Amino acid sequence: MDEFSEKFRRFQTIMKFIFVGWFVLLVAVPIDAYVFFRNLYTKPHDADDEVKVDLISTDALEVFEITCEETLKEIRKTGKKHNSKFPFVDFNKKLQDKLNVIDKIRSLIYDNFDDSKFLRDEHTGKTRIHPKYLNSIKEYNELKSLVCHCADKSEMVDILLL
Repeated sequence: MDEFSEKFRRFQTIMKFIFVGWFVLLVAVPIDAYVFFRNLYTKPHDADDEVKVDLISTDALEVFEITCEETLKEIRKTGKKHNSKFPFVDFNKKLQDKLNVIDKIRSLIYDNFDDSKFLRDEHTGKTRIHPKYLNSIKEYNELKSLVCHCADKSEMVDILLL
């Protein structure tokens, strides 16, 4: 059973809630409603709102096209002339190699030679990476998601679809 001190503490908590809880509720509901409607009808300032229409450069598209052609030639060398399917993971690795993505990520993380690598947002005060360092990585991610959406359940990509 509970001891007297535990019962008394519960009684105190219930009394606090009865006398203070209604006040907190009356104050919190209008404030939450105000914050909700303000956030609902205002647009937040975000540096990522500056969306570029050209997510993938023509150079990256050319590299992607060359990678697809080389992969098709590799498939046809194996004697499968009517089959154009290739494992997604292997194609992804080829694309990484051609676009030098791993080297770019490594230099982004470990190379601290350039002070202009980071930008400071005036409105939020947050520091973020300069877009020129991220563009090639974003291009790779867009191409990878394209290839991923063309893969079937067995993670085979039809290169002719690409």
